[in-house]
Amino acid sequence: MLTQMGIAIICVTLYWRFADSFGERRRTAMAWGTVIDLPMRGLATRVPHPQIRFQTTDGQQVTFISNVGSNLALWPVGCQTRITYDPSDPQNADIKHSAGLKMLWLIGAIVATTVVLHVALNAIGVQFAH
Repeated sequence: MLTQMGIAIICVTLYWRFADSFGERRRTAMAWGTVIDLPMRGLATRVPHPQIRFQTTDGQQVTFISNVGSNLALWPVGCQTRITYDPSDPQNADIKHSAGLKMLWLIGAIVATTVVLHVALNAIGVQFAH
């Protein structure tokens, strides 16, 4: 059972991380966007996700809610941020990921996985030597 749970956690984590990568690859255009709101999103933990408005190279105004959210107030309302978007589908847009943001995601994923595994192992009675 433990092995199946571990495999399921890894599969879900990988799916969430890489499912958006396919859409991300089509985001070849860049623009500056303005954060206009911070709606709360999430299932278990709700965090603010920036709602951003930008203009495409052909002048179209586009508004979207980022897939990236944070309680750290990285994108306050009114700030400008670099975004990438798919020129053929401008709604396929998101904040341009920096190396720091990717590292923050990786650290969060490692911590979350460690906590889930620790809770699961304690629930089935597995004890660790101290």
